[in-house]
Order: sequence, then structure tokens, then C-alpha cells
Amino acid sequence: MKRTSDPATREHARSIANVLSDDANLLIIKTFVIAARYMSFKAAARHLCLTPGAVSHRIARLEQVLGFPLFNRLTRSVTLTVEGERLRAVYESALAKIQEEISRLLDDDGLSSLTIFAHPSIAMGWLIPHLPGFQAEHPNLHINIRTGNNPTDFSHESGVDVALYYSSGSFTGLASRRIMGENAVPVCTPAYAAAHRLEEGPQNLAGCTLLHDSAPWHFCTVTAEWQEWASRHGLDIQKSPSMIFDSAYAASLAAANGLGVALGRTRLMEDLLHEKRLIMPFPQLAPLESSHAYYAVWPRSRHTPAIVSTFVDWLERIGSADKDAAQASPASGADAAPQLPQAS
Repeated sequence: MKRTSDPATREHARSIANVLSDDANLLIIKTFVIAARYMSFKAAARHLCLTPGAVSHRIARLEQVLGFPLFNRLTRSVTLTVEGERLRAVYESALAKIQEEISRLLDDDGLSSLTIFAHPSIAMGWLIPHLPGFQAEHPNLHINIRTGNNPTDFSHESGVDVALYYSSGSFTGLASRRIMGENAVPVCTPAYAAAHRLEEGPQNLAGCTLLHDSAPWHFCTVTAEWQEWASRHGLDIQKSPSMIFDSAYAASLAAANGLGVALGRTRLMEDLLHEKRLIMPFPQLAPLESSHAYYAVWPRSRHTPAIVSTFVDWLERIGSADKDAAQASPASGADAAPQLPQAS
């Protein structure tokens, strides 16, 4: 940086440095930020229990020290100058870093909580059955589980730390990690398969009720998952009767209760398969390796809270262990606990 020998410039630089070294000036900066928040000296005065004149005087003093205006004074309102907008942004960024550090200190002291948002299918079919293991590793952690089909906004008000999605993996502006892949395969009860003679082949699906997840992933049609599977195997299922549910896990439970054939996700229905409440009636057909997978998603920031990193590491470890268990599971036909297709 080019230095200047101008005494007036050097003196002005020292004045700016004094803004942060003088405690009284920190109060003036706070006055500026509150006025910038309300875009009103009167509202800032009410907030600070001062007179509008006192607020105006403080800001004028700060502008004098800095050497540039922070507000444009209009007839009945004020707006921020370019310099004022930049100063406010710096203040808010510094405040966010302080809040992040406080969160990290709480994490390090073992006084943390974790709020997890998940699609209902992921929560009921996979996360909750595995969660006792994580709870045993962190017995003092306060865990909050929230579910919903729409994405969470990660706003301060929502309080969500990490979300679990079944997705293509595009999360603009957010941090994410792929936890595990997924396969989809038709499933139903042994009785339903026998009644509809499904052992003869998938062409008999034409007489079956197909059970659909209303939103397999974001921005797709209700029949997207089944149509992808049918197209892979050269089948036409457009005229098959259907029943629609608001989650993939609900569709699998419906199949386990004899309502029809669901295109089940292997990660979410392992218990239903091992308990023989569901079978895969077309073992001769390869499962559909999904182009989607399960992801952990959280706000992108300079410092990720320690408990979020710990939780995501645990998710990845459990997802990998599930895959190894699926590969080792024996299979001997529909009467045995079927082998789970391998997820990529």
C-alpha cells in the first residue's frame, strides 16, 4: 500500500483508529447500527431511550471522525450511503462471528443441543431406528427432531442445525455431504404376490394397485419413481390403479398391510423385509439404482459447530455400516429374509 506523508491524512487515519480504541465510540457505532436497522433516527431513539437529537448528534460525530457521511438525510427519511451500507455489513459479519464462537464454546463445554430436520421417510425409516447409537455416544446432548416434506430455510428462527434430504445433491449456498446411496425395488406382502400371481412376472402388475410417494424428490411428478423403474424394464404401468401417500415410508407400510405394491427404498424398509412383512416379488429383475441419494445439509459458514460435524461423521459411518451389512445378508428365495440390494 502506498504511504502518504501528508500530515493531515496521517492525522485523519489516527482519528479513525481511535474510533475502536475509545469505549465511548463503540456506543456511537451501536447507535449507528440501530439507526441503520430502523432507517429512522426517531425509532433508534425510542430503542435506545434517547432523544432523536441525541441520536443525530452521535451519528454526526461519528461521520466527522470518519470523514465521510453514513446517511443521506432526506426531508422525511434517511437512507444509507454506500459507505454506511459497508460499515453496517462489517458490523453484522463481526456479530455473526461472535455468535458462532459462542456456539462453539457451548459445544466444547458439552452444553449443546442439536436440532435435526428430515423428510418423514428418512426420519421414520432410517434415522430414528439408528438414533439410539448416537444417543449412547452423546448422553448429555439435547436432540430435537423435526420432519416435513418441504426444505427447511435454516433461518435463525427455525433453529435447525442440520437437515437430511433424499436429493440429486444440488444445494446452492449450503454445505452438504453424501451419506449413502439408494436402490428402489417393488415390494408387497407374500399374500398379495400370490393373489396377483406376481411370481409369473412383472407383466401382472397391470392388475395391481401401485403405491406412490407423492414427492419422491423435489420438483418431480407423483409417478416419477415408478415410471423410471418401468421404463428400465420395458413395462407400461400407466393404466394401473394407484394409491398416493405423502412419504416413501408410508407407501412401504401400506404395502406391508396388503394395500398394493410399493416401489420401496431398500434403506428405509430393511426391518420390514427382514421381518418378512414384505417380499421382493421379482428377484430376477435388478433393483433400480437411484440417481438420488441421502445427504446431510447445513448452513455454510466459516466454522461448522462441532456437534454438527460429529453428527454428520456418525451418519456417514452408519450409512457405510448398513451397506456392509446388506452385502453380507444371505438370501434363499421369497420364504427367507431377502438379501437387500446393494446401494451405491
